[in-house]
Amino acid sequence: MMWRPRIRSRGLLTSLLLLACGQLMAQRSDTTKSKPIFVTSGQEITPTAAPGSNLLYLNPGLTDFKNYIASGGISSAVSPDGNTLLVLTAGYNNLDDSSGSLVAADSQEYIFVFDISKGAPTQKQVLQLPNSYTGIAFAPSGQTFLAAGGVDDNVHIFQLQNNDQWADTQTPVALGHKTGIGIVSDGLSFTAGDDPPVSGGVAIVPNTTVNALA
Repeated sequence: MMWRPRIRSRGLLTSLLLLACGQLMAQRSDTTKSKPIFVTSGQEITPTAAPGSNLLYLNPGLTDFKNYIASGGISSAVSPDGNTLLVLTAGYNNLDDSSGSLVAADSQEYIFVFDISKGAPTQKQVLQLPNSYTGIAFAPSGQTFLAAGGVDDNVHIFQLQNNDQWADTQTPVALGHKTGIGIVSDGLSFTAGDDPPVSGGVAIVPNTTVNALA
């Protein structure tokens, strides 16, 4: 008859431990809401978003897909004067119609242009690219920016127009690479066709002009 009290006491002990763990997790959750977490690289992350941040969906405003949210928001750049934010996508943004056929005009990558001069970002424009990867950078003047063309192996030049709208100059700089650097194929001959050249990160050397790239 002595085994029943023992089982009950073990059950009580387990419940207390679970309660203690729950309280500890709740306390830890409360502290991580306002404090960043250090990771092994020495950097800090804020899993629940930084205080004062806003969640914005990257909707390119497509006529045929009004509620579509672009995937792969991968890179951003801020203008030298701090008033403009660019967000570049490099996701799988292929869209099909009801018959399953690709809608080429809507299957693009995007550059979202935000006005951040007043703090909270306001979307001002959406630019399209046939392909992209990670590269986007402002020129020191703030009147021009570059965007990498991904598998097109080129760099697009965007310039600010008189109406305060950005436009592609339609003269992308062709880089002319024959193959990639082995990231996909690892240099193996039988997979060489799977390793096309891809333009990635871009930067502008100080004291140079973008026109020199062309």
